[in-house]
Amino acid sequence: MKRIWPLVTLLLLPLASAQLAVGVNPPGLILQGQPGATLTATIRLDNPQSQPIQVRVSLGDWNYNDRGQITFYPPNTLPGSAASWITVNPLTLTLAGKGHAFVRYSVHIPPGTPQGTHWAVLFFEGKGTTPPPGHLLASFRVRVGYILYINVGKTTVAGKIAGILGAYLGPDRYQFAIEYANTGTQAVSLNGRVEVRNAQGLTVVTIPIRGVVSLPGAIRLFKATLLGPLPAGEYSALVILNNGTPGQDLAGQYTFTLNQPLPAPPPPPKGTP
Repeated sequence: MKRIWPLVTLLLLPLASAQLAVGVNPPGLILQGQPGATLTATIRLDNPQSQPIQVRVSLGDWNYNDRGQITFYPPNTLPGSAASWITVNPLTLTLAGKGHAFVRYSVHIPPGTPQGTHWAVLFFEGKGTTPPPGHLLASFRVRVGYILYINVGKTTVAGKIAGILGAYLGPDRYQFAIEYANTGTQAVSLNGRVEVRNAQGLTVVTIPIRGVVSLPGAIRLFKATLLGPLPAGEYSALVILNNGTPGQDLAGQYTFTLNQPLPAPPPPPKGTP
């Protein structure tokens, strides 16, 4: 088993509040198994609030669109779906205020499944048992997604940096769009950094890249934002990624010009944690 960086997404329904978000630990998992095997794992759910939360569990499919954003689908919609392999117990439960509970699930890999990565999402939808003043109980819900990957058989890790582009995102920030082509047969978690260097070759800013998941046979687009202060001038961005292969980093470089100084971002509003 391997824990992954969270791909957890809060899906806020109308009038929902993040106060009803269920804590999910771990936030996702990568499992390895052979065709015909049954794998099991446990998820801990936490209620950080004082009021009880009713939780309903459901399954779905997901993928990235051409902008690198997650798109969710009904279960068993996509070719790589593992939703039909998963059974969950229990499917409904109530978390006491400040309480926790465990949900156990099993993954039954069908015999004859071809090698490679299959994936699904488990949704945990929390609904308060007592709505806040002025809100209807039925409209006050929050859904949190737990991403699950199952590597079947002998999988391969391979890929490359397919492209790097940059553009001003606003007067005080510059953004890089990075494409990673996953040419292997399993999902990978990309980690690394963007080193921004000035005309003298000195690294002036380092932007971390953590836990960007790339699906097999697909191009994953993700972004890294450069913040000031930086003077106008010529720069290069060295993108360094590791796809899980020990001691073997991938690198790509992009040169760009800041036509005007990049100011420091404004301070956060007062009271922001």
